[in-house]
Amino acid sequence: NGGPVPPGTPAQDGKSSKLVSESVSGAMFLKDKIRYIEKSTGHLYEINTDGGDKNIISNTTIPGIFEVAFSPLGTRAILKYESENGLSVISAQFTGSSTKATFLPEGIKDIVFSPKGDRIAYVLVSGDDGSVITATPDNKTKTTRLKMPVTSWKLSWVDANNIYLRTAASAHLDGFLYRLTLASGASTKIFGPSAGLEASTNGTNAFLSFSDPVNRTLYSSMLNIASGKISSLALKTLPDKCVWSKKSKDVIFCAAPLSLPAGIYPDDWHKGKISTSDAIVKINIKDSSVSSTSIQEEIDATDLVLSEDESSLIFLNKRDGSLWRVKLN
Repeated sequence: NGGPVPPGTPAQDGKSSKLVSESVSGAMFLKDKIRYIEKSTGHLYEINTDGGDKNIISNTTIPGIFEVAFSPLGTRAILKYESENGLSVISAQFTGSSTKATFLPEGIKDIVFSPKGDRIAYVLVSGDDGSVITATPDNKTKTTRLKMPVTSWKLSWVDANNIYLRTAASAHLDGFLYRLTLASGASTKIFGPSAGLEASTNGTNAFLSFSDPVNRTLYSSMLNIASGKISSLALKTLPDKCVWSKKSKDVIFCAAPLSLPAGIYPDDWHKGKISTSDAIVKINIKDSSVSSTSIQEEIDATDLVLSEDESSLIFLNKRDGSLWRVKLN
């Protein structure tokens, strides 16, 4: 279908490099270092931005961690892993060379840190209802913010007073995006219904993708939340492959497939039935400019993280969980 990266997009050769060959569950920039958690052991490591000078920060062994959410300061993380009793979720604090863990309640579907990292928000399922609860990272001072007969919420806490909720996406279901205002407790529908809806928002704009199961493809759009204006994009990718700039509300970086395999989106991509080979694309909403940075290797990039000066990106290769870095300028 011509490829999701629009023809004529200004491009530069990115200096991409593999930092960690072993499967990684999550990573983040921490000043001039990179912290990551090894999937097989749960050990926390720190390396230079070129992959050298590897040091172990925590040697507490927690095998099989498949999802990590770091706090902004990197001193805490939410860890999801499979245990003998099924899915376990812990709030971890890294102290000395060990990990101090607070086990969170069974039934948690999604969980995020606040922008400052001093609070967490999670979806707790009880029966047919899903409750959005905020608490301290060690699960104290709990407050129920919302209770609805929906259990599949995915959370995004982008500013101090607003949590965004999106229904888990499938091409076979209508999806919705809501905003929960903590000060008033009001919930407002931002977008929906739309089949296969996935969304990534910074509170001002939202990058959206929609499923087209008939033509076995997807479409992407940009939404201005205040005005409700939607702008179609020639680029096709999933919000899970994007990260917003912290310097500008109008800039987003995405891993965009060079060609999009036919499939039922986003289901087939999440299940691993299809895989893509990506370039890094920078979109400026304000002036509609698009530029790209190539990745020399064939990588299906996900879990993108920007460095503080936004000169480079780290990401995981969905194919094998390896950790990569690409320089943007």
